[in-house]
Amino acid sequence: MVKALTAFANILVAALLAVVAIQSVAADEYAIVVGSYADQTNAERARVSVETHLRQRGISAQVRLLPANGRTRVAVAAATQNRQRLLQELRQDKYPDAWSLLLKAQAPPVRKAAPMQQRAERASPALPRNPPAQTARAETKTSAAPSRPARRQQRPKPMAQPMQFDARLKGFALAADVPGSDWQLSEVANPTTDTSGDLRIMLNKTVGPLQFQLHHSTALQAGDAVQWGQAAIAQIDQLAVSDNGRLLDMTWQTDSGARHQWSHRIDRLSAQWRQDNWSVTLGRQAVSWGSGIVFQPLDPFNPFAPTAVDRDYKNGDDLVLGEALLPNGHDLQVLHVIRRDPQQHIREHVSSTAAKWHGYVLNSEFELIVANHYDQNFVGLSVRQPVGPAVIRTDLAWREGLVSGDRWRLLGIVNADVAFPIRDRMAYVFAEYFHNDFGMQHMPTVGEALPRQLQTALLRGEVFNLMRDYLALGASYQWHPLVTQSLSVINNLSDGSALLQGQVSVDAAQNQQLQFGYIGGYADAGDEFAPLPAAISPQGEILTQGGSDRYYLRWAWYF
Repeated sequence: MVKALTAFANILVAALLAVVAIQSVAADEYAIVVGSYADQTNAERARVSVETHLRQRGISAQVRLLPANGRTRVAVAAATQNRQRLLQELRQDKYPDAWSLLLKAQAPPVRKAAPMQQRAERASPALPRNPPAQTARAETKTSAAPSRPARRQQRPKPMAQPMQFDARLKGFALAADVPGSDWQLSEVANPTTDTSGDLRIMLNKTVGPLQFQLHHSTALQAGDAVQWGQAAIAQIDQLAVSDNGRLLDMTWQTDSGARHQWSHRIDRLSAQWRQDNWSVTLGRQAVSWGSGIVFQPLDPFNPFAPTAVDRDYKNGDDLVLGEALLPNGHDLQVLHVIRRDPQQHIREHVSSTAAKWHGYVLNSEFELIVANHYDQNFVGLSVRQPVGPAVIRTDLAWREGLVSGDRWRLLGIVNADVAFPIRDRMAYVFAEYFHNDFGMQHMPTVGEALPRQLQTALLRGEVFNLMRDYLALGASYQWHPLVTQSLSVINNLSDGSALLQGQVSVDAAQNQQLQFGYIGGYADAGDEFAPLPAAISPQGEILTQGGSDRYYLRWAWYF
């Protein structure tokens, strides 16, 4: 059954990728303005940068250019029901000065809308309903800043702004139908079950040029993952339970037992000093680099797993981050992540120091990265090129091996995606190829050790697959303004096995979202997505792990 579903998914995605009739999308009622530019070229560059940022955050929305008073605004389109939540998310991310604009009050016509790319694992074009829009602020004024928030207004502002309070309550449930040979079946029932709940409270305070951010998470987990380890559920439900290795241990267990764990954690605690074209951030904050849709070779800082469902908030690191906007519109980031070794000592060989130059050549966007990550040299290149309504991206990372003298190896992706209307509803398709030079050329047998570099990357959560070459295909469709369905397939090109993930996302009520889906694979014995041999029982039987069919339900309430 799974094999037939996966074959159908491949056919469906391939058919959608062949669609070439792209039409404009009807205008939304509101727009969230994130910048304003006197130069049209800089506004175009900013639009591409905002699209990339939204796609990486899993936010589905169009980015539009709006002419106003001789300038061009860069705005994220929003409907009435999702305006407030979208404004909140943009302010929490890279655009603290974002403001809401009622499009019906705009005399100038809206320019041609650029299609917005969605995240395959979290496609949610229609978001929860919210109150009416607030009065739009006065036009902001900024230099050519393609990926930076607009500068402060010229009119005087009070030194201190009111505290901004937001929260999210999330529930997650997972059931896995494990194979009869699974090593856990001697101790647990089939199917295995896991549940979790997470209350995240978010505080933001701005005082003059200083911005403070605090996110506190209270999490309760129960089920088989607590008893047998977090690895299986962690690749679906993004939930940090430990600060091992970070500079500050800000995770505390309130209660724990054989099958439950209750903890609270500070996931964001940072202060940012912002002046004109530069800023410095100190504390615990999240960083995302690269352009991957499913795989993230250029992002070694807590990347999401390919099958992760909860992508609302990426885990933060303890860091110092400096950012500068250059006169030509390019920008520079310098980053240092501080970590502790297993003996809890602050050591340079477990920290990361990196610099990223982000700029433009003609209508292409690029990023150059130079880093030393866990005492390994790292060089990266990312290029994004619009081709008609689609965008093609290439991320290449050359990394030094763990042992001195090891040859440098390549991790990289090439992907393309496009959004377009079908019957007045938005559809989205993508394709992504991934190569990992540190991966294995064949699957390990019982007792065979993984290559040291691969094993280390798996333990750090930087990669999630064992072999070298993969092709991911995905599509989503908005059946109703409140209902979106997505389907993706990850194919191992070496052994032919595949992992299928299907999901339906529903905006169930005001400020609430419901997602339910399925993850399963088809494979022959010995393939990566088949049950993998883990041990031999006293009776001589081969015991396996993985290869289960998983069903999940996720509910989130934003308030």
